[in-house]
Amino acid sequence: MPDIKLDFSQVTYSGALEIVAPIVPGGILAIGTLVLNPSLAASLLSSPYLGYRSRLVAAVFISYVAGMLLHLLVGYSSYLVGYIFGFLFGSKLIPDPPTPWKNLLWRRMARIFLGPDLAPATDDLYFKDLHEQESKKADAIQDPATRANQKKFVEEFFLPKSIADGDWYGWYQVLSKYFATSPSWGAPSQYFLSMVHTASWAVIFLMVLNHRHHWLAWVLCLIGLFFGNGIAWFSGGIFSDPYGTEQTAELLRALKRSSEPDTKTQKEPAV
Repeated sequence: MPDIKLDFSQVTYSGALEIVAPIVPGGILAIGTLVLNPSLAASLLSSPYLGYRSRLVAAVFISYVAGMLLHLLVGYSSYLVGYIFGFLFGSKLIPDPPTPWKNLLWRRMARIFLGPDLAPATDDLYFKDLHEQESKKADAIQDPATRANQKKFVEEFFLPKSIADGDWYGWYQVLSKYFATSPSWGAPSQYFLSMVHTASWAVIFLMVLNHRHHWLAWVLCLIGLFFGNGIAWFSGGIFSDPYGTEQTAELLRALKRSSEPDTKTQKEPAV
């Protein structure tokens, strides 16, 4: 028999929450369906084809699957609605979105972390408005030779910064995904609010399908939807770390860990 070992040390708190997240909406759907449909509950509980334990296992399994499907449906639908809403009204609601990859402290820290082979060419900031302004000044020069030299100077000055700015943006996204797998990265509050969001939809589905409505339940569900959608739209990416300070701290921790000696691998001195 092969020696099978389970290493639970690699399981993160966020990963465990993702596994148990469907339990809450699934339990609400199951219990709500049985409570609002007494005849269905009586027929299921008195079924002669399943024993007590079999009914319990089947109920837990069906509830979990239903909660998982609802969790995925709500998550992807919220992302799609948020993407469409941001595409249509994002520039009006947030005219100046955060740009954490332009933080010079983050760039210097990320350059050390990435190394000379992967880091962009320069840390200098790129200002598009200034680039366009200088290009217009160069185009306004009357002398052809002077205009050509000035345009060449402007392009040689701004083009490397423009390319590096795009590269830094890409690396910020990559490092966000990289540190998202770290046990120290992750906000459990986001998962709890996601549970509230999905649970609100579960209650709404029960009320609509069973034609049972209550004003207090609707108020609580709408509050859950409001905060749930807000967390789903603004919990990740640049809005969760508008100045890049959290990722800079993660980079600093990673660099300090790599620079510290590994005491576990050091051999004890011979006596």
